[in-house]
This record gives sequence, C-alpha cells and structure tokens, in this order.
Amino acid sequence: MRTELGRRPLNRAMLAAFVELVQATDAGPVADIGRGPGRVTGHLQSLGLTARGIDLEVDTSLLDAPQPPLSAGLDQRA
Repeated sequence: MRTELGRRPLNRAMLAAFVELVQATDAGPVADIGRGPGRVTGHLQSLGLTARGIDLEVDTSLLDAPQPPLSAGLDQRA
C-alpha cells in the first residue's frame, strides 16, 4: 500500500473489522465525514463497501482514492 494507511496496520485492522460489521448487518452504504484527502473512503471502497466522503473543503490534488465519491458543504443529500 502506497498510502498513509499502508503504514498503519492497526488502522487497517479496525477498518476491516468495521467493514465486516457493516456487511454482516447489511447496514451500508457508509459515510466518511471529515474525509480530508479520502484515504479512509478509498480504503473502505477497496474492501467492498459503498462509501461516500463528505468534507467542507477538499484540495482535489490530495485525493488518494482513484475516483472517490466526493461531496463538499454542510447539506449532504444522496
């Protein structure tokens, strides 16, 4: 993994446990609120979840996910 999460095995393990819980309870899709550069959103997507990132301000040059769903602003409606 070339991203920040690649250097954080505990974070990846916690996210994998979260994905298992969401999939076991059929509770998706999920939102990554305060997403910053999209690392977590992209990782959740790579693990099979439908994930949407929401943030007030995003510098698109920092995005890690290949094509992350992105929203900006306070009012987010899917």
